Amino acid sequence: VQPIGPSPVIIHKADLEKVGVAWHETAKALKTDPHAEGKLGWVIEMWGYAIASAAVGLRHKLFDDFQVEPGALSSKRQLDRFTERYWILHYTYQFEYYLDATPCRPWMIGEYSLDKRHFSDAYPPRPLPLPPAGANVAAFWLVNAINEGMQNISEWPIPDRKGKPMGARVAGQSVYGRRRAPWFGRHDNGFKTEMKIMPLIAGLIGSKWSCKDSGAFTLDLLDGGDARHSLKGGNFRWASMNNPEIAKHCPIGACFYLDGGGFAADVHAVQAGGVSTQLVGYDDRMRDEPALFTCDKAA
Repeated sequence: VQPIGPSPVIIHKADLEKVGVAWHETAKALKTDPHAEGKLGWVIEMWGYAIASAAVGLRHKLFDDFQVEPGALSSKRQLDRFTERYWILHYTYQFEYYLDATPCRPWMIGEYSLDKRHFSDAYPPRPLPLPPAGANVAAFWLVNAINEGMQNISEWPIPDRKGKPMGARVAGQSVYGRRRAPWFGRHDNGFKTEMKIMPLIAGLIGSKWSCKDSGAFTLDLLDGGDARHSLKGGNFRWASMNNPEIAKHCPIGACFYLDGGGFAADVHAVQAGGVSTQLVGYDDRMRDEPALFTCDKAA
């Protein structure tokens, strides 16, 4: 059995016809075998192709550098002569970085998060921001390639100034602000990690605030990333939001998100002497609008 996928393969039609039925039957047999399903998982139909090819005598010519699958954690060896060495870039792994270009460990969402899964149901906004200075060569190559493609599609949809799509759905966020994903906040790499490494978050845990918008309410920022709004209940989440695109009103290192009650807010924690003394919240979807609410530390 050859180490093939077929991801990718260039194949003659006659050879595909030769292996097609065997591939289908082999993949189906593997998928319906609980032991095989447990061992092979989501690549099970790829194993089906490799096994079926061996069974029908179809041999492939292998190229060591035919394809590369880079990410933020790519090794120096994989990145060596990156722009001239490979034939195909398979965009599958994420480029997850902190803003200082430190790569994130697996199962992290970076402060800079280049992941195709963010745009499964919406167009990426054009252009995508470049990676942090110091990110690897593959990250820069990929972003530049995506931006070049988008720039040369004249019909690419563009949101209006409030993020409202014009003709098609455009993602409201680019590669920043993705850490507010609901699943990530409750993951061990989410809020639990932030409270250990981010002074802003550690200092706000357990704080209580007296707030006002069109009325008055109290806000409790709880451990674990939960928050309680006195008028809208406890189904709120909060965590850090270091996003250069909103730094004008929510500076890096002094910003967190607060999601719930039908809105997504970016909250500037105004500090004096290293202590947060006031909160100013803005609607993330209407970034040029006045503040949604302001809060003072509760007595």
